[in-house]
Amino acid sequence: MSLSFAQLLRRAGAERAAIAARRKLAAPGADAIPGDLDESLGRSRAERPGGTLLWVHLAPGVDPRGIRSLLAALRQEHRDLSCLLSCDEPSALRAACGEVPGERVVAAPIDTPAIAQRFLSHWRPDMAIWVGMDMRPALAGAALDRGVPMGGIDLDLRALPGRFRKGGARQLARFRFLLASTPPPAGLESQLGRAVERVGRLRPLQAPLRCNEGEREHLAGLLLSRPVWLAAGLRAEELAAVATAHRIASHLSHRLLLIVVPEAPEEGAMLRDRLAAQGWRCALRSADEEPRDDTAIYVADTAGEDGLWYRLAPISFLGGTLSPPAAGRDPGAPAALGSAVLHGPATAAHADSYAALHQGRAAWRVRDGEDLGRVVERLLSPEKVARLAHAAWMVTTDGADAFNRAHELIEAMLDEVSQ
Repeated sequence: MSLSFAQLLRRAGAERAAIAARRKLAAPGADAIPGDLDESLGRSRAERPGGTLLWVHLAPGVDPRGIRSLLAALRQEHRDLSCLLSCDEPSALRAACGEVPGERVVAAPIDTPAIAQRFLSHWRPDMAIWVGMDMRPALAGAALDRGVPMGGIDLDLRALPGRFRKGGARQLARFRFLLASTPPPAGLESQLGRAVERVGRLRPLQAPLRCNEGEREHLAGLLLSRPVWLAAGLRAEELAAVATAHRIASHLSHRLLLIVVPEAPEEGAMLRDRLAAQGWRCALRSADEEPRDDTAIYVADTAGEDGLWYRLAPISFLGGTLSPPAAGRDPGAPAALGSAVLHGPATAAHADSYAALHQGRAAWRVRDGEDLGRVVERLLSPEKVARLAHAAWMVTTDGADAFNRAHELIEAMLDEVSQ
């Protein structure tokens, strides 16, 4: 993508400023040179990881959650895969997403030919993905000239300035694939000599939690004729509210079963005892007990089985949300498995997920135990709970087309570079 003379001057000025800052910091008595500054010059103190290295460059303003969700799925299937993420604000990305095994976040190198070559010589990526539109012709061109297979995801090709359209098209034409979030400008596809796939925005895709299918079938058989709802990640201080809700909802359906998953599994026996003291017939999973016909509350105090309970319960109340500090499970997990999501007012721990569900009219906020009981009672209607659960599922699968197509194309590139 050709650059204007003014842009070349700005890039050269950025490089000179970075070099001058490095020299100043390297003087005797100066503080240590920040790693991000060195990385912007194409240097790094870290060694290239072994195995296959996938380099992902994030354009400014790109939401990183979609690509990191995709990278996590790829690393589950390719154990020798490492990922290098470059962006303009690496510290902010590390702070927002934390350190992830198998990933390294670095400052994007300043876009000059010498720095691009230094960056590529150090990291030697096996393949590269450009996420979002970012005008870095020296960096992209150097990688393509080295034979690094490249693909583009989440591209808003309308952001390609008109004066760069011709040169940009020549470089984009060398990409293995182009997945656009918006329709390409008129005439661009003819300049590229290829079609651009419009698949929408890349968003994080909630991978369904796994469960023991044999155990699911067994418990589903036991509960076949009973309505069920779930309180997942329940704190001890929320037990009274949930018990109140269950008592209210049970007036409509006396065979209603509540499954309680404690936030702390070791509190299971204590919660069971407190419920039994209130007159509830309970069973405890850690004691190898099963829900019988007369069991009103089943305390599922075994860790790592959320996927089982979300599949069995069409209604899930997420604990840790009735009072601050906000905690609890990610609401995307039950939504992805077709369970309607109920929650209290304290949702800061998963604010984005809850906001997306409410925007899609796919979750229900309750104030207290009585409010929760009335909502559960209302959702015992199969038609009503099905509508809410379907809306939640639609929200969690939004972006699946982009996710699945990108996954398919990157898999093909991985197969190619591994041969």
